[in-house]
Amino acid sequence: MDYVKLGTRYYRDSALLAANKRTGGQAELLFLRALAQCGADETEGHIPEDAVPFLGVKNGVKVAQVLVEEGLWRKNGDGWYVRSWDKWQSDHDILARRRKAERERKRAQRARDAEQNDQPPDPPPSRDSSRDTSRDCPDPLSRDVTPPNARDYRNITRDTTNLDQNVAL
Repeated sequence: MDYVKLGTRYYRDSALLAANKRTGGQAELLFLRALAQCGADETEGHIPEDAVPFLGVKNGVKVAQVLVEEGLWRKNGDGWYVRSWDKWQSDHDILARRRKAERERKRAQRARDAEQNDQPPDPPPSRDSSRDTSRDCPDPLSRDVTPPNARDYRNITRDTTNLDQNVAL
């Protein structure tokens, strides 16, 4: 998804204020970036533990623990769950499920059509390059230009040995 809902008074939440005070402002940064990551990856509010180092927050796992202690997140298996995700993002999740079901339906239809024709299924349609005005620069409004997000964290190898230095909680 391209968006998540965020209340206009989120910054007044007493739990977030307390977490920020304990972490020097890092809690709000992690909370917001994780919220965006959940929306981008359509995880229904789940934040995998191995994604946190790629959200750009120093001592991310320790800050996540503070968010749990303040009641903003819940520990959930191999990561965390945003406590109020369902309250704010239920429309988001319904749309994401509908889009996934539609992709699956189309994929199955293409496979049935290919089986009937004894041919491999056609690849998904590509972007029409005839409308490009510049061959050197991708169209910024194109869906083919995917900005990097936390979903890419599993494919990145990074030295994380110094992430916990010089930051006290």
